[in-house]
Amino acid sequence: MLQLFEALGKRLKEGIVTNAFLPGEQLFVRELAEQLGTSTTPVVHAVLRLSQEGLVTVFPRKGTFVADLREEDIRRLFEAREGVEKHAAALAAIRVTPEHIDELRSILAHWSDLRSSLSDGVPSTNARALFEADSQFHLRVVELAGNAYMNDMYRKIDAHVWAFTRKTLSRYHADVQEVAHQGHLRIVDALARRDADAASDAVRAHIWDVHVQYARLMHPGAEAEADPPLDAPETPPVSVSPAERRPRVPAGAAGSSRH
Repeated sequence: MLQLFEALGKRLKEGIVTNAFLPGEQLFVRELAEQLGTSTTPVVHAVLRLSQEGLVTVFPRKGTFVADLREEDIRRLFEAREGVEKHAAALAAIRVTPEHIDELRSILAHWSDLRSSLSDGVPSTNARALFEADSQFHLRVVELAGNAYMNDMYRKIDAHVWAFTRKTLSRYHADVQEVAHQGHLRIVDALARRDADAASDAVRAHIWDVHVQYARLMHPGAEAEADPPLDAPETPPVSVSPAERRPRVPAGAAGSSRH
């Protein structure tokens, strides 16, 4: 049963981070169960897990909605990412081995190959493998810290970063990825030198350099701004009519038995 919950949760998360389910959209448990070929019980458990990760929001007597990150949420997301990843990088610099460095460089080589195959402005759906390789690199850096708690926290943050990236980067932007590339190289170089301070600084600089690029894409001509006012109005949840709803759960092996 636990494996079923995890499989369903993975497929629903996939639908969120790839924008198959749009930010603010209402999720209907019964319909999801029908699409997934299971009963509502495991779907409810999967949705509750996603709510704990902050990917969906449950409003009592209203329903469950895909979380929609506002600009202040995005900055706080990057603050959380910095808080975990820079400390993880410092620990990784102490514990890393030459084999680990080779592994990280191999991931970046694959990332570079994928990047060279893309043209500026192509739809980001064609660049999915590139984003996955980027995520794999950062997750591996955090794993090398050897701290399971950091690893768990970062995986939750990474899911939000994925969702935000897919929402913001509707197309591949070569200049953004060049900034990311330079940051990746500085991180690996610091880790290879086993310099904890430099690794932490490289991660911090990389995160905020990328944040500036995202801000530029969201607001052309503007640099990253300070936190917006906390009283900024919330975007109301979007409820999709039955006629507009369609199956969008990504295919996967969740099993067809009903539990």
